[in-house]
Amino acid sequence: MLTNPGGEQRPPVIPCLLFGGNQQNQAASALEYYGKVFSPSHAGGLYTYPEENGSVTSGAVMFSDIELAGNWFVLMDAAAGEAEFSEAVSYEIRVGTQDDIDYFWERLSAVPEAAVCGWVKDQFNVSWQVVPDSIEDLMLSPGAWKKLQAMSKIVIADFSD
Repeated sequence: MLTNPGGEQRPPVIPCLLFGGNQQNQAASALEYYGKVFSPSHAGGLYTYPEENGSVTSGAVMFSDIELAGNWFVLMDAAAGEAEFSEAVSYEIRVGTQDDIDYFWERLSAVPEAAVCGWVKDQFNVSWQVVPDSIEDLMLSPGAWKKLQAMSKIVIADFSD
């Protein structure tokens, strides 16, 4: 939208996180937080509202983009409306080891009652799925579906019980 067309390339489809409602004016905090959680990260453009505009405060994020572990995201504060995050849209994080699962779980799980089958909600109410690369193979083990349903955080070793 506001990126430099002659500058760094962006993919043709980029998810956009619109912070409104209870998360209004949280896009800048989310940019900083996600930049620390995901590695490598790389900030793109950042454009802020010059003055209060509807439900946004001066300095809130009009448009920003950031590369998180090789994937671009756009983050914006909503100028109007009651945009809210829900489980209807989530982002899957594929990881290699239990340590990787634990890493993301510790940083992104902020709503304990939302944690089920590897799904978490972060402090901004954004839903993530923290899933091992081996999930397809794990789901072939006896009783895998029942085991997965009983888990909040996926524990790879529990599939071999």
